[in-house]
Amino acid sequence: MTFNDYLITYYSSSPGRVFKYLSSSLTFWDAEAACSADNMKLACPQNKLQQTAMGQMLKTTSWLGFVDYYTDGEWECADGTSKMSWTNWGLEQPDNTYMEETDADFTVVVYDKNSPNHLKWEDTGSYDFPEHMFGSVCQMECTVGDMDGCIPDQ
Repeated sequence: MTFNDYLITYYSSSPGRVFKYLSSSLTFWDAEAACSADNMKLACPQNKLQQTAMGQMLKTTSWLGFVDYYTDGEWECADGTSKMSWTNWGLEQPDNTYMEETDADFTVVVYDKNSPNHLKWEDTGSYDFPEHMFGSVCQMECTVGDMDGCIPDQ
């Protein structure tokens, strides 16, 4: 049984998400626009299965859609559609700091095989500095069984 067959067998007709990795180095705001241009939004994985599927695509540290700029400490999708219900924070994260500033309102998934935080989340700022431009992970809502690669939300 293939992975897709497994998902269809056990999660058919369930809501889910399909993911797409964009390797271009972008600011958070440009990453949001790039996802939107594909009728997608920055990814907000809802469970370990989605995180694993998303992680298999990555080649660089990449933006996710979780933010806490509405209310500090309350993480939710940037478009306001859902609160963070599952987490994959790295060691000592979120720490609300970036470059000695206390304004880390955005989330990246780390891609560094030598780091204990490899494929874990870190909070960070969104500045227009070259060292603050990352790849992106986009998502689109789907129904399991109707689209290949649709990973269930449950």
